[in-house]
Amino acid sequence: MDQRVEISGRRALFTFCGVPLSLTCSGDKGWRLQSGRDGAFDDMGAGQILARDLKEEPPIVREEITGEAEGEAFCLREPSGTSVTVFSRRIDFCDEDGMPKASLTAVTDDGEDASVTGILHEDERIFGMGERFDALDQRGRRVDVTADDRQGQTVGGSFVPIPFFITSRCVGVFMNRYEHSVFDFGTSEPDRFTITQYGAPIDLYIFLGDKPQKLLFAYARVTGFAPEPAPWLYGTQIRRPSSEFCTVPSVMETARRMEENGLPWEAVILEGWPTYDTARFAELAAMTETLHDVGKKVMLHHPCGRIPPDAETLFAMDPRFALENGESGARSLPDADLRAPGGPEGEGSAYVDVTDPDAMDWWCGTVWGTLVEMVGIDGAKIDLCGRFPEHIPVGFADGRPTPGAHHWYPTLYSALMYQHFCSRPEGGMCLSCGGGIGAQRYPFLWMGDSPRGDLSLRALLRGALSAGLSGIPLVCLDVADAETDGFLRGLECAAFSAAMLIRAGETPAGRAGDVFRAYVKLHDALRPYLEEQGRVAAHTALPLMRALWLVDPTDERLLGIEDEYMLGGALLVAPVLDTAVKRDVYLPAGVWEDIWTGERIEGPTLRADADVPPELIPVYRLIGAYSQAIDGALSAARPHLDEILRVSEG
Repeated sequence: MDQRVEISGRRALFTFCGVPLSLTCSGDKGWRLQSGRDGAFDDMGAGQILARDLKEEPPIVREEITGEAEGEAFCLREPSGTSVTVFSRRIDFCDEDGMPKASLTAVTDDGEDASVTGILHEDERIFGMGERFDALDQRGRRVDVTADDRQGQTVGGSFVPIPFFITSRCVGVFMNRYEHSVFDFGTSEPDRFTITQYGAPIDLYIFLGDKPQKLLFAYARVTGFAPEPAPWLYGTQIRRPSSEFCTVPSVMETARRMEENGLPWEAVILEGWPTYDTARFAELAAMTETLHDVGKKVMLHHPCGRIPPDAETLFAMDPRFALENGESGARSLPDADLRAPGGPEGEGSAYVDVTDPDAMDWWCGTVWGTLVEMVGIDGAKIDLCGRFPEHIPVGFADGRPTPGAHHWYPTLYSALMYQHFCSRPEGGMCLSCGGGIGAQRYPFLWMGDSPRGDLSLRALLRGALSAGLSGIPLVCLDVADAETDGFLRGLECAAFSAAMLIRAGETPAGRAGDVFRAYVKLHDALRPYLEEQGRVAAHTALPLMRALWLVDPTDERLLGIEDEYMLGGALLVAPVLDTAVKRDVYLPAGVWEDIWTGERIEGPTLRADADVPPELIPVYRLIGAYSQAIDGALSAARPHLDEILRVSEG
């Protein structure tokens, strides 16, 4: 070792690879490793900063630790029994039995960038890293933790990157920084992972556990748990292309058609409505009141944090409330320079300064206060989150530096807006398509305007499940237009998700229309179960759509399954992600009941080449799974299941 370990103030101080390090116990069998600069260790990482910005107590925990020399090494222990052994060339993080579960072999910090290298064990899988469309298992990949708005491409980018992963050895690793980082999972060295942190010191959490659920809980203890959504958020939200949804007649005609077809729905998302056109506030308020009178909600669409061009005139904005370009002094910021080549260039936008209390009082009081309190708007769909720039200096009122703003700005903005919408009597809704660490605070992640053909549904499901493995428990999948490839398969998958977002218009004709109506009603029947499982998510960080590995981490066959998921604790869903009419379905240990036929199957077992006609999605209930709502939900769903079966067999 370079020098001895010193324990001071529940903090172990030592030097490793020539880098001064601090090691503390963060609780939940977690350890926090930090590199020091100028002799100091900054405890205000991403999770702590977000909590402070949301006026919460920053989660800074230092459990008592003890230490003793063991030959050439030094061993640190914490009350629950895990330990860390510091060698001259390795740091082992050990479980209660003293067995190493994670090991670091190198640390660097040159005062600008930093890195950590650790061991990848043979056959060890890597899950998480935020919304990832390419695969659930990131082993053998180089992951750029940067929000990249790729204009509808499903593979290669991420609207919500999270520097947090879980391994198949039940280890959680979290880099608690918003600044840009890159995670290399064995591309440079097959048996090593390397995290390169740009522009910031190391702030790394290592969580140890025997179940992945515990790792998600530990992560949420640092970054925040998802709020418990209002019941109406689990319903069907209707939207249409912006050019067709910008007048009162078009909105009311869509509402009429929904009622005419007997379709349950909760809210309209006015994507084409000019959100900040004060001249139309009166008619918007009148329409909103009409919809409220029949129990419906109204949501607007707006770009993340962007101030309308005429805000000084329309909303008496103080120019200081808009962020300033540190290079030019202009209050018009260019789009981030991270989008894929060929995307439209932004003309520049003014952004509200979320770090300025006066600016946010004005934004939530004068602008959105009017929309929420006077007009009656119930929430918003927040878009273009990945456009906030950090390639130029931005002057924030509280003086914080620009690096990392590309990720923390949309995260904080969406969380603050959700809090504001929750002032509505029945709670508010925030659908946001971007952010970073803490994105579970909104609480719904909208998967973005991605293509919805046969091939893209597979990528969208991966994105939803990887988000769930990254601490984001609630996601929404759009249902495509009826004319597109994969409409029915996307409809089926969305029906078995947290909320349905449908592009309302003419109901499809014939068999497709019958199936469409039945699945919308089926989703509505499941809502008591979805609400119950949403409450579980809010308290445990378990996602509503769960990768099967979360069910039984001891079943190695579940590690490679990317096309099935648990919806809560009681339903296994095996969507069809292409044009096939047969598919294999693997059922883990337990007794499973086919919700369509009532057949019971003992797991673990593989149902090879199961028939899946275009109208059906394989779904199985886990007998004995704890849920007070599942019996009633499936009973209410029975008529709609029978209707879908009738159409399928006809």
